[in-house]
Amino acid sequence: MLRLLRNNLPLTLLFALILFGCTSQELTSAKLYIQQQNWDKAEEYLLAALKVEPQNPEIPFLLGDEIYKRNQDWDNMNKMFDLALELGPDKPIKDGATVQEYVKTSRSLAWEDAYNNVAVKQFNTVRGKEGDDKNQALDLTIEAFEMARKIFPLEPQTYPILSQVYISRGLNDKALEILETVKTLKVEDPRLFVTMGKAYSRLGKPSEARDALENALNLDASNLDAIKFLAQIYYDLGQIENAVEAYEKAIELEENEQGKADLHFNLGLLYMKMGKTQKAEENFMDSYDLNPDDTEVIIGIAQTYEEVENWRRAEKWYKEAIFLEPDNPTHYRRIAIVLINQGLPDEANRYLEKSKKLSNP
Repeated sequence: MLRLLRNNLPLTLLFALILFGCTSQELTSAKLYIQQQNWDKAEEYLLAALKVEPQNPEIPFLLGDEIYKRNQDWDNMNKMFDLALELGPDKPIKDGATVQEYVKTSRSLAWEDAYNNVAVKQFNTVRGKEGDDKNQALDLTIEAFEMARKIFPLEPQTYPILSQVYISRGLNDKALEILETVKTLKVEDPRLFVTMGKAYSRLGKPSEARDALENALNLDASNLDAIKFLAQIYYDLGQIENAVEAYEKAIELEENEQGKADLHFNLGLLYMKMGKTQKAEENFMDSYDLNPDDTEVIIGIAQTYEEVENWRRAEKWYKEAIFLEPDNPTHYRRIAIVLINQGLPDEANRYLEKSKKLSNP
């Protein structure tokens, strides 16, 4: 029997029958052309096979995966993948995995290549550019991320960073459209919600930013980035108690001393605005103890006391700034103002004279 088959069929067709089993001649030929990397013929025979076997989901999958994805014809790729899923998402093909599994894998690989190797690399070229050069780089970045979105529209990772690029380009309506799309997708990565929160904040939508950041914390209650940003959003929304709670949680989680010092300082500002002076001083001192050489923190503390007209406390901290930066004329001018408000004009004048000498050596 085998000798008879060999005498009446070409060897390649015999091999195909053994390898591919009971499929149409068109699909068998298409698979042979795929093996031979003859993509034009493979497409021709796959299209012919689809007419012969219109209910076979493997055929549109092969068209999408082997032909259109290879040609970066994303519209036809997705058209074929969608058809394959419509015909039989749970049907095993090729090595036994289902159509749904193969389609997801194929789309993911194409998306990953477009996202990481094209879009992100293009995004990195924006840094350091200004004016028309920056806008041109942003336009190319948008084009690259939009390509990634077209490849795999259900991949949520594309959307938050794409919205940021649209914001940078001044296209806020497009950015909002992109962010709204994310809400229709299944997002399980807290980092994406953090990015969304920052984007909404840049767009002047603190309520939406809060919701996104709270979603991030629902997925990861110890996400420090989300907690720190949410503290500021709560403050912007006038939710002071929530802001205090968020800052306290962030201080608990923060391991970097500079970061912890900044958080204590911000919490001190909140307590000062709430009229809780003792709590404010405790946090200012914690900030100072963690980073006693940070003049910016010291000046911030001094200015905070100055704003609430606690002149003696402000004087103390300005003197600390002068100790660290004795050649900075600004510190002397500021302490002079504080002394004037304490009714000490002669002492204030000495500091003003020192400021003038430092400004005009």
